[in-house]
Parts: sequence; C-alpha cells; structure tokens
Amino acid sequence: MGAFVAILDTSGAPVDRRLLETIIDVSPCDASRAVVWTHDGIGLGAAPLHTTQRVERPVAASRNASTAFLSVSAGGRFGVVMDGRLDDRASLIGALEGDLGRCIGRVPDVELVLAAYERWGSDCAAHLLGDFAFCVWDAERRQLFCARDHFGVKPLYYACVGSAIVVGNVLRSVRRYPGISARLDDHAVGDVFLFGLAMDPSRTMFAEIARVPPAHVLVHSASGAHRVRRYWALEPPATIDAANHGEAVEAFGEALRRAVADRVGSGPVGVLMSGGLDSSSIAAMAAGVLGSSAPESLRAFTGVYDTVAADEERHYSSLVADRLQIPIEHLALDGYQFFARWDEGELPPEPTTEPMTATMADLLARAADHGASVLTGDGGDPLLLPSPLIRQIGHVPFRRLMAGFMTSLGAQPRPPIGLRSSLPNWRRGRDTDVPAWLAEPLLRSFDARSRWTEITARRAAHRGPRSAAMNSLADPWWPSTFETYDAGAMGRPVEMRYPFFDVRVVGAALRLPSFPWCVNKHVLRTIMQGRLPDAVLQRPKTPLAVAPESVHGQWSFSAAVQALAAAPAIEQYVNVQKFEAEVRPEFLFTDRARGTLAAVSLAVWLRHSAAATAS
Repeated sequence: MGAFVAILDTSGAPVDRRLLETIIDVSPCDASRAVVWTHDGIGLGAAPLHTTQRVERPVAASRNASTAFLSVSAGGRFGVVMDGRLDDRASLIGALEGDLGRCIGRVPDVELVLAAYERWGSDCAAHLLGDFAFCVWDAERRQLFCARDHFGVKPLYYACVGSAIVVGNVLRSVRRYPGISARLDDHAVGDVFLFGLAMDPSRTMFAEIARVPPAHVLVHSASGAHRVRRYWALEPPATIDAANHGEAVEAFGEALRRAVADRVGSGPVGVLMSGGLDSSSIAAMAAGVLGSSAPESLRAFTGVYDTVAADEERHYSSLVADRLQIPIEHLALDGYQFFARWDEGELPPEPTTEPMTATMADLLARAADHGASVLTGDGGDPLLLPSPLIRQIGHVPFRRLMAGFMTSLGAQPRPPIGLRSSLPNWRRGRDTDVPAWLAEPLLRSFDARSRWTEITARRAAHRGPRSAAMNSLADPWWPSTFETYDAGAMGRPVEMRYPFFDVRVVGAALRLPSFPWCVNKHVLRTIMQGRLPDAVLQRPKTPLAVAPESVHGQWSFSAAVQALAAAPAIEQYVNVQKFEAEVRPEFLFTDRARGTLAAVSLAVWLRHSAAATAS
C-alpha cells in the first residue's frame, strides 16, 4: 500500500509536479521514493509506504510488499497508478496472453492492470479479482478511468475543483488539493448521528469530496464529462441440493485456502488473531500455506483485557498459537481511553464513531515491525450468518429446509426461527424516534425521520435463503471499516487483508444452506477439525467481554456536555442545551441514547481539527 494521486486538468494546463509530490507526502508513506509523471494536463504520482524492505523501484516491488505503483507505457499511451494486489494472477495472465497475443511473464500487478485495460477497456475491472484501487490515463481517448474493488477494501476518493479533477486513495492527500474546503456534508453528519456512519457510499464527511463506491468505476474525460457506474453486484448463487452439500463444503474450504494463499505471498505476514473461530481459522490456513516457514514468517497479534475476568482472549489465542507453533504478541487494552491521541497528531482523517483508533494503531504498529501486511478474520460473521427459518420458507424446498433445521437443533446457538421478528412491532414508532437534540440548521437540510425509514428498509432489502448474509455483506458498514483501518488513515505502514471478503470465498459461502452449515458456523468448525484446538472449535460465539463505554469511556455527563459546548461550529449540528436536557447520563455512549457517542466524537474531532489547522 501507499499513496497515489491522479490530477486531470480539462483546460489543458500543466499539472505542477511539486503539487503532486506535496499531495502524496503523507504518513506513513516514504516521500523520498515517490514517483511522479506529468504530460498535457495529466499528472500521476505515487509514494510507497515506509518499509524495512529494500525496494529499488516502486513498480517492481514484491507482491507481498506494501507499496504503491506507478507505470507509464512506452510513448505515454497509458499511465496508471495503483494501490492493492490482484488475485488468481495465473488465470488473468493466461486470458491476457491469449487475447493480446504476447507474453506477459512475471510482471507486477500494475502492469497486469494496464494490460487488462488495453484488452477490455472500461470493462476491465469486471475481469479482475483482488483488493485494488487504480487510475488509468488513456491518452488516445483523453480520459481518466478509475476503479475500486468489489467490496471496497481499498479506498478511492475524488473532488472536482474548477477545471480539474483530483483522485486519490488517501483522504488526507485529496484534501491537500488547493481550493477544497473543510466544510462538512450535512447529509453525512446526519447519517452518523442516526447510524454511526455515512450510509451513502458515494459521500464522505466533506461536502466537496466524494467516494467512488465499491464495485464502481469513475470515468472523467478531458472534455469534462463525468460518470460513475457499477461494474459488479453481489448476487446470491443458486441453492444446492442436499446431495451436493459435501462438494459445497469442500469448495468453500478450497476457496478460503486460495484467498489466504493469495494474501500471504511468501511472508512475512501478521494475523490479528483473537481466540475466536474466524481469525483462528485464517491463522491456521496461513500456517498451512507457509508450511515449515510458518514459525518464522507468521506472527499473531491480539488485544486483551488483563483486568477484566470475563475476557478469555489471551487464553484461547495462546492455545491457537501453540497449536500452530507461531509466536504471538498480546497488547493490553485496559488503559486506553476514548479518543486517545486524537490531540497528538493521530486524529482520524474524517469524523468517526470509532473512538478507539489508538488501540488498532498500536496493534498495527507491532504488525508493521514484523511484515508489510496483516491478515484479519473480519467478515466471517456476516458471511456465515444463518437466515431465520420463516424467511427461508418458499425459497428452499420445505422438506430439505426442515431436514437441515432438525440437524441444527443440537447446535449452540440453536437455529433461528424468526417468529419474534415477524410479529408486528407495536414499538416501531418509538424505536424510530430521532435524537431530540439535532440542531435546527441540520434538520433544514436533513430529514432524519425519512432517512431512518429509508435506510432501515434498505438494510433488509434482500429476500432469499441467505438474505441475512446478503444484507449484512452489502451494508456500508464494511467499506467504512476498511477505510478506517487503511494505512493511509491509521498512519501505520502495514496493509490489512481480509480473506473472507474475497469474491471466490463469498460465492462459495453463499451456496451453503443456512441449516445446518451456517448455524454456529458449522462449516468452518468442520473444515478446521484437526487444525485448531478442540477448545476453540467447541467454543460458542461470545459477546465482547467489556462494555467499551464503561472501560474506555470514563466520561462524566458534564464532561461530554462541556466538550460539545467547546467544539467550533457544533451549533450547526447539535443543540447542546437540548442534549443536556434530553439525554439521561446513565445512557451516555450506549444504544439507549442514540447518537450520543457520534455527537461527542464529532465535537472532539472538530476541536482537534481546528487546533491542527491553526498550528
């Protein structure tokens, strides 16, 4: 990973090389190894992450190194900047060599992107697998073509300023372009108060900066024409017969192995490994891929609570590490506080409701000392989420459905039936109440009640045998999380990799029926037999051992009100007097008082952002 930027000035004015260098000079990138290229109103720039690996040229780095890429074809016909990695390279190279009629060989991923664009043009993204964000300049068509991967693992932002468009993968970089203001987007702020994040995947928290949504491309021509379109959609595959369950389970296991192998490379690599099933399974797969080199190449990192008796992550994660014969480092989380180090140069790039960024930053810093990438088990929960029995009736043959249900009855937790969720909710009007303390200026541009209804319906839009998984995987929460922990946001030179968010894994998982294979993640426990300790395989899904607001918050209600009152421009978003009158102190930062964490987070962010700008 690294920072990249593409600037197209439709007036034809030359792009300032020094501006490119300034924009990509962001932590944790190595500006001394930045590469820039300009020609006739177009400018491309890329800077790799700081790394202990010796990299002679950013375009020739190893596949497992964290780096950004820039490449220009002979004669300047094409230019490309890229962040990320491609999967299933052998199949892609075979298809390209057959169609283009030339040998491609062992070229870096950026060259494969360029060859894919040469072969398939603006349809190229649909032929790629992996985690990627890239921009291709096509001199003949005079257009800038940009694409973001299927699930939005890699960020991609853009802004139009006068006659220019600036596109980049680091929000802080795009914000550096002259003429872009720090004005927040009222619609995005309103969403954060209601849902904890901006629910429109095309918006950022800044009014003048947009996102390219996951699975979308952006095309901007030198004439100023501009369009964003989808190139892929998550669709449920056909259901399988009971006779084919064994094949489907085997296919899921093989897809997960390939996804891990593509993300491990030759190592070294870290894994964020709790004692839970998902991350432990990823660690076991990675150890299997690395074979005898695993004890040196693979290292686990785990956050634990040493003063909370209910937290057993140190115990279970250590069992897994011992079984896999890999080293493990534990980071004690007890002493961290909400918004730690936001006033010390580690302010998130945009307002967020994730107040514990310091804990992840420290885990990633440890992982970066070991290698350039770190695996995570995020995604196992939504991918293997079983749909309730009632929601599957009419979508799955009844006898097959009941047979799977009966098989699952002995699981803990037991298969969901869905009776309660199907009954009329007499409290619905109360549950959709929006915070009474939203400020009038915000409400003039943001219809909170209508927005709540719209998003609630959207989150349950899919119907089918695996509707619970489909709706969860499609939720904007996931790309928001990817962006929060991206190296460009965290300021740590290590790339997060998510094997469960692999198109091949998702397709194989969605073929599995909810009953019995997704109840208690039966399929994963089956695949991991003999690879993980029995204690982990038999461990039920456990909730968080702590209530974060009680361990890390330690904010008095009066301190929260004071933080709101002291925040610049907060009156645009929060009526502090109503906040103080309406919110019950014991519910602060909990689900019982919707939006209070978001309000205080925004206040803290605004205060520290203003202080950083002033200095």
